[in-house]
Amino acid sequence: MIQITSPAHEPRKAGVAPVFPTRVFSAPKITPLLVAALAAAGLTVLSAPAAQAAPCPTSVGGGASVAFTTYEAECAPTTGTTIGPDYTQASLASEASGRQAVRLTSGQYVEFTLTSSANAINVHYSVPDGASGQLSVYVNGNRIGLPVTSRYSYIETPWIPGAKRHHFYDDTRALLGQNLGAGAKVRVQAEGELTVDLADFEQVNGPAGRPGNSVSVT
Repeated sequence: MIQITSPAHEPRKAGVAPVFPTRVFSAPKITPLLVAALAAAGLTVLSAPAAQAAPCPTSVGGGASVAFTTYEAECAPTTGTTIGPDYTQASLASEASGRQAVRLTSGQYVEFTLTSSANAINVHYSVPDGASGQLSVYVNGNRIGLPVTSRYSYIETPWIPGAKRHHFYDDTRALLGQNLGAGAKVRVQAEGELTVDLADFEQVNGPAGRPGNSVSVT
């Protein structure tokens, strides 16, 4: 809700301060253009509370039983910008889980709080076409660099109607080098333009031993 004031239309009396009755309007976003238009009409913006994030589901029914836990980026604290929900064909948000994601620029981050133990991470991300580099994962002050690339994204599909370019997201993963418990915080930080859809965390077992009566081939 946006609260504004406008001068009263009744004549001003000598020695009496003008009255500014409060009027409340609903608008999705305050922009410089909107502020200018309100000022030209003699209206003044008093307050514009931050929009509340959509509630995130705590559980999802159906599907396979998996060993990892998925955390949506738009449900985590971030210094970036949430995009979506958007159902427009070939938009970044429309291809994201839940039709929402978080767009980051260099130095911005998403911070995930674990609800169960984990020692590995997978980040579902997108970078601009032609870009490659790294993103940073910070765990207890330690940085892990994960490679990111658009090489396997931005697939052209000229034979279908509508938008011709799809598959904007890819995955990058790593072992965290330590076992984390519930409540641990893991920060995913951009080193360039980066969109984060989600992160999967898993407690990965050690390597399996060599079975008996087997032959090792190199």
